[in-house]
Amino acid sequence: MSRPAALWWVALVAVHAALYASVPAAGFMTDDFLWLESAGLDVSWYEHAASRRPFGYLRPLFHLLVSGSRACFGFDATPLHLLAISCSVAAASLLFALTRQVTRSHLAAGVAALLLTVHPAQAIAVSWISSLPSLLAITFGLLSLWFWQAWSRRGRASYAFGALFAHAMALASKEEAVVGFAAILAWSLLAPPRRGRVLALTGHAALTLTFLTLWLTAGAAAAPYAPHGVDWLAAAAEPLVRARALWLPRPGGSEPYAALLLL
Repeated sequence: MSRPAALWWVALVAVHAALYASVPAAGFMTDDFLWLESAGLDVSWYEHAASRRPFGYLRPLFHLLVSGSRACFGFDATPLHLLAISCSVAAASLLFALTRQVTRSHLAAGVAALLLTVHPAQAIAVSWISSLPSLLAITFGLLSLWFWQAWSRRGRASYAFGALFAHAMALASKEEAVVGFAAILAWSLLAPPRRGRVLALTGHAALTLTFLTLWLTAGAAAAPYAPHGVDWLAAAAEPLVRARALWLPRPGGSEPYAALLLL
């Protein structure tokens, strides 16, 4: 790692520490308790992975993480919050590496990574355990793209398999990760031709189609998201109010960012 890249990485970690220092103490909230209830069922790990409770979504990785956390740590939310912060740091670092590869500019890469870190949607995802699937999907999606660009440049089979595995993990995290195939396809069209590219793309396409088939067959596409009588904006702001993420100065202890969400 070059010195400028190392300095940017230290800056990203420092920004995360400043923004999310109080997140690990935020505990569980709103939909988290429904996920915990589902995770507490006395069934096998396979049944937890294949479960569509409580909202009908097919997100096996998140189900397994919540089930494992409850089995090991009970109702302590700290491990899952620390995982969310770690995913955010990893996603920002991967975005930095990918942007640096494209632009050849540390400044452009650093700005892109910082924008991801401070984006309101990212703040909600880091602060709210029920949004952890989004962080996992983003992190594994970017990791898949990083492996793909590394394979495009160096041609090592291990990178191609790494891209496929990371893509599978992203799909297991959240259904929106299907767009990862489009990102890999676009990168392939822009990069110089590489022997075996068609076969590698076929593997990603087959994986994506298999997941979509399972998702549609399971009926998840028809499962509505119902925030249980809570206004969606209020539910989205609650993690920021509880975690007190440092977005803007808070005169008198108010939450201006959360108030903005509630307008």
